[in-house]
Amino acid sequence: RKAGRLRKILDRAGAPYSYKRSPGRYRFRVLAGPLVEEVRQYLGSTKVFGWWVLDLPERLLRGFEEELWHWDGCLTRRSMYASNDRQNADVVQAALSLLGYRARIRAYTTASGNTSWQVDVTRRNY
Repeated sequence: RKAGRLRKILDRAGAPYSYKRSPGRYRFRVLAGPLVEEVRQYLGSTKVFGWWVLDLPERLLRGFEEELWHWDGCLTRRSMYASNDRQNADVVQAALSLLGYRARIRAYTTASGNTSWQVDVTRRNY
């Protein structure tokens, strides 16, 4: 599902890329260019959401929300987002709160023993 979505996005952006599929996994290589540089400006080298997300106009903030569910959230119920990075969870919680949802962060331990952060979302406008 994610590989297909990424291909659509890269095709729509006109970005040159290649990919390989091996059992249970895809590897994408996006060639250097304007898209890569722009993404680096927003996510930095650590690939973490910045607080700039909260400055997005409502239309783009809703687009950000829509994409969350496709990548690291529960797509069917849209009630949960998870990240290994606390800042990503903090930014998502704040963004969803700005959109009128109740969003609560909680830590949990993964099967490998690492801490992960989950944002539980109630999709009612409070």
